[in-house]
Amino acid sequence: MVTTHESAGEPALRWPLAGAGSGPVLVFVEGAAGMGKSHLLREVGASPEAAGMTHLAWRCGDPAARPEPARQEEPLLLLVDDAHRADAEERQRLRRVLEAPWPGLTAVVSYRPEELEAPGLPLGASPVGYPSELTVVRHRLEPWDTARVRRAAVEALGDHLPAEFAARLRERSGGVPQVVVDLLALMRERMRAEYASVDLDGLGVPVRLAELALGRTLLLSPEDRPIVWAAAVLDESAGGDELVAVAGLGPARGRSALLAALACAALSEREEGRYGLPVPLAALAVHASVPGPVRQELHRRAARVVARRQPVPWAVLARHHRAGGHVRGWLRAVENAAREAAGSGRHQEAIGLLEPTLASPAVPPQARARLAPLLARSAVVGLRSDQTVEVLRHIVGDLSLPRPSAVNCGWIWGCC
Repeated sequence: MVTTHESAGEPALRWPLAGAGSGPVLVFVEGAAGMGKSHLLREVGASPEAAGMTHLAWRCGDPAARPEPARQEEPLLLLVDDAHRADAEERQRLRRVLEAPWPGLTAVVSYRPEELEAPGLPLGASPVGYPSELTVVRHRLEPWDTARVRRAAVEALGDHLPAEFAARLRERSGGVPQVVVDLLALMRERMRAEYASVDLDGLGVPVRLAELALGRTLLLSPEDRPIVWAAAVLDESAGGDELVAVAGLGPARGRSALLAALACAALSEREEGRYGLPVPLAALAVHASVPGPVRQELHRRAARVVARRQPVPWAVLARHHRAGGHVRGWLRAVENAAREAAGSGRHQEAIGLLEPTLASPAVPPQARARLAPLLARSAVVGLRSDQTVEVLRHIVGDLSLPRPSAVNCGWIWGCC
């Protein structure tokens, strides 16, 4: 009988090695791109439990690294990396070993589940003839939680980080270890160059992540790519109908595109019935790759989709209106979002919405006169930044503003 264990923890790798010699063991290590499978295999090979075993490394997809494990008396640790890249011949060779194992064999096979030729079957679609004496274990690598992300951040940058930094880093990286490490490296280098703190959102997308997201998008046919572009434009988990509407595809065409994007891992089901880029930060890279006129039309359709939600997410709607070139819709949404935030006591959020809006030269005088008092009132209660003060000073001195509004804004600003 084959014994199968599902585990996300370290014991799934420790106990088979500790019991090596009592019977053959197969450990599948499952993890998406960047989850640290290769690193884990190296750790397994260097662990005390693996001491005294003969080691044999096999990297699939590399013609120079295709060993032929031979039956032997001494315990053998076979480390097979990237099984999702194995061709038919490699899979067949690996099957021969696993279908006729010997007591001293411990095989650890890693793969990306999202890139398997047959979903859920790392050794191919046809059934594997596992013998009854073989113990089979699946070890699933999970994303880092906020506490683990914070430990990595403290190791890289020190313990002076703001309390909310780790949560934001976890959100944008999806907890993928390689993405977390790459972002922290970018931040460390930028801080050295600028001798100051660096905003996480201003770092851009690490090269590895950008190439992975763009490469998977290009695997799709040109007709299917808009579904991924739509996900990048929305930059949040979205239902299939919303993605199809933003992509500008009909129901049948859109469903086919969504299935294709899921099949090549350009998109993933981030929660039940809701889809997005597997790593949220990757949306920036995909968004930037879309031609300008196409991107603008995607944002216009996104604005129509978002406006139908209840309650209306005004801040999100404002972003899509602005990117879509609809200035009046943008300003109306910003005003509604700021009033809603200030009315709920979230004055910093209101300031964050109004400050960059009023700093834009695209805002006409009448709209500037209407929005400036909102910023001033929130600045009275909230924490003002130097930028806020500068924006208000500029508005008070703006001769193009209607005088009652400018005087009113100046009075409120003078109370700050």
